[in-house]
This record gives sequence, C-alpha cells and structure tokens, in this order.
Amino acid sequence: RIDGIVTQSDLLKLPVRVVVFGLLTHLETAMADLVSTHWTGDAWMDKLSAGRRTRLLDKEAALRRRGLNPPRIELTEFADKRDLCKRLMGSQRKRFENELDGLRDLRDQLAHAATFLDETDGSAGMASFVDKCEAARHWLQELMMQIDRTTQASSGSDPGESLARERRRSSREGLR
Repeated sequence: RIDGIVTQSDLLKLPVRVVVFGLLTHLETAMADLVSTHWTGDAWMDKLSAGRRTRLLDKEAALRRRGLNPPRIELTEFADKRDLCKRLMGSQRKRFENELDGLRDLRDQLAHAATFLDETDGSAGMASFVDKCEAARHWLQELMMQIDRTTQASSGSDPGESLARERRRSSREGLR
C-alpha cells in the first residue's frame, strides 16, 4: 500500500532540514556525553592533536574574556568528537569514521542552508540521504549503549554523571 510520495523538493523543505539537523545535533551531543563519560575530567584533551588543543584553549580564553565558562567538551568540533569516539569503536572504527564524515558534511550543508541533494542524482541522491539519516540513528543508539556500559563499569563516580544520565534518558525517549 502506498501512503504518499516524497520528492526531492520535499526533502529540501524546512521541516525536513530542522528534523535532520536536530538528529545530527543529538548525535553530536551523544558523542560529547560518551567522551565525558569515558575519560575523567579533561583527560580526553591529551588525545587531541597539539593544534586542536591550542585552538580549543584559545577559544576557551576568548569565551572567558566575555564572562563565559562552558565545559571544554562543548568547545570541541564535530570532527574532534568523532575522532575521540572513534577510539572506542573497536571493530566498527572504520565504518564509524566513514559514516560520521558523511554526517558531518550533511550537518554543515544543513547549517549553512546549502542544497544537500543534487537534482541530477535522482533516486540515488535520495537513497544516500535516507542512508545517512539511518546511519545517524544507528550511531546514536550505539553511542547510548556505549555510554551505559561505561557508566555501569565506573559505577557513576563522576559528579556530572547524573546530568549525562538524564540527557541519555531524554535522548532515548526522543528516538522512539
């Protein structure tokens, strides 16, 4: 039974952009939660390249001059979180990296109101878009499971863990 038809132009409309951008932002938040859960304090910073650490600290200094003091994990970029989480993916590491690269590109296109579907790609472009959305859901669920395993192993000794736990609970409810 056919319930409706979706065209490429439908996928470029604002409601779709908002939903997909929200999904990708949720994924990035889950990556931040996994990093914060796996490494105590800011120990994850040692895993970043010297250049990335310098840029992060420069960004932190600029924000502090303006009276802001966000957690350092919030100052990382999508690629930083991807690289940190990739270290925890075991046998899925290469797939994670490849799919997250595509999701980062899609997120950037959405954030900058760029066209993320090429009309000349036809159904292949639509299928690729749907595959990316499915990959985002898959990795979001995988990250949540890893966070739970890490939390159980550490028995919740981190004082900020209750906030991360609440975010994960809310995230799971949003996936349903």
